[in-house]
Amino acid sequence: MKILIFNTLFYPNEIGGAEISVKELAIQYENLGHEVFIVSIGKKHEKYDYEGIKCYTIPHNNLYWSIDSKKYDRKIRYIWHLVENFNLLQFFSVMRIVNAIRPDIIHANNTAGFSIFIPIVSKILGIKSIKTLRDYYDICLSGTRFKNGSKCEITCKECLVANTPKRMSLKLYDSITSISQSMADIFQSEGFGRISIVYNGISKNHTELFYIRDPEKNLNFGFIGRDSPEKGLNLLIESFIELSKIKQSIELTVAGNNGDKYRSYKYENISFLGYIEKEDFYKEIDMLVVPSLWDEPFGRVIIEASLRGIPVIVSKNGASRELLKLGVIGLEFDGSQSDLIKAMGDSLLRFDELRVSSKKRVSNLEDIFSVEKSANKYISLIERINEKYRS
Repeated sequence: MKILIFNTLFYPNEIGGAEISVKELAIQYENLGHEVFIVSIGKKHEKYDYEGIKCYTIPHNNLYWSIDSKKYDRKIRYIWHLVENFNLLQFFSVMRIVNAIRPDIIHANNTAGFSIFIPIVSKILGIKSIKTLRDYYDICLSGTRFKNGSKCEITCKECLVANTPKRMSLKLYDSITSISQSMADIFQSEGFGRISIVYNGISKNHTELFYIRDPEKNLNFGFIGRDSPEKGLNLLIESFIELSKIKQSIELTVAGNNGDKYRSYKYENISFLGYIEKEDFYKEIDMLVVPSLWDEPFGRVIIEASLRGIPVIVSKNGASRELLKLGVIGLEFDGSQSDLIKAMGDSLLRFDELRVSSKKRVSNLEDIFSVEKSANKYISLIERINEKYRS
């Protein structure tokens, strides 16, 4: 079967968990014997191979490449979205590639930069399509449902009006899936119908389990990710500083694209590593903290840590709480600084218990979040869609 995947970014342009999840899914499709093509957005036309997958990059044909959005002010970003809604250059780019490949199915993921035309092209050419929701791009201008320091409980009028074409386009897909139930619930509350749940799969070859902690060393909390307001890094740093006033035997390791605003300060017992290989990061920490202030769509790092037997502290926002219910071992907090300090303090008292429990849950989590299981669920869905189409 020919599977054509659309995702805003693809290797080597990876900035978050979505790109890694799409990459691992594509590789698994290939392992199952399917012919896989991937189209992403860049600055120019490119064609290359990655792990046997045929990859295409098309220009953004807009004011700027979407990953550069933070460089521009609000007015320019709003104009970008207006162009994005009806970017005819992207219509012809998408049409040309789909018509040339003639896939059996189109699997759209993050679609910022492609305009609204992926499902429209699929309808014109008679090709079935599915959409996997990985962020809030189709209903929110920022893609995060986070504004002025807090998450959005309802869609604001500005996003509702500006995203009307995207919302209409989303309903044209033959099937919609979500990487978590919590995100599906938000989209369904916005008027979208049945949404299937297919959790992200995590490749087993990315896990290295169970290092032995040196009891002579301080307990090390860890954060990995980009420095965006919705990710809650500032909340974590402030909470850690307060806790360290009464608990001296703790450390905080921060990895990822965190910017220079933190690294320019000298915090005692806080290390800012910048970009680091994930295996090297997870070997350094004892507890992962994911202090998300938005409704986290999934939380890939939570599963990555758990597959290494590392317990977590997560906020109650979005899919983070959902993952705890599925068997991830850890503590949760309500999003406030006082409750995060309490959760971190409790984790010190319960660390041995949490660590043992986390190790025991690994095999079960490997099954739930297997990339093989994820790919097979998508293949089953695709087969049902095509069977219905043939009948």
